[in-house]
Amino acid sequence: MTKRDENLTGEQREAKRRRRFWKMMAGFALAGFLSAFFAGFFTGFSDGIGSPIALIVFLVCCAAFYTWISAYFFRTVDELEVADNLWGSLIGLYFYLGAQPAWWVLHDAGVVGPIEHWPLYIATVFVAMAAYVGRKILNR
Repeated sequence: MTKRDENLTGEQREAKRRRRFWKMMAGFALAGFLSAFFAGFFTGFSDGIGSPIALIVFLVCCAAFYTWISAYFFRTVDELEVADNLWGSLIGLYFYLGAQPAWWVLHDAGVVGPIEHWPLYIATVFVAMAAYVGRKILNR
């Protein structure tokens, strides 16, 4: 089954944990790159979205892989990494919960155009990433 690390020193376990963490991050980046590449490749060579069945199968496979890799991530990392991840996610959620209604009110007042979801989504991701990285830097 799994080999226990009882004979390793604390520094060796920490080095092993860090290597495992960065291997996972590289795997996540590769998975994101490949899914984006294939999505762009298939839509770039078709006159529309292509086969709806193929698109649904692709999205279901991506969602299943994302769910599996997330579960693996949370089983592998320590509680400090989980805490940093949860804080980043929470701050990103709070940003979205404030930005979307604010944009809606400003649109109703005629100050800005209609809500555009992609810029809001990208800004939310950047805020969550900034909070996560900030926690990582502060807790080093």
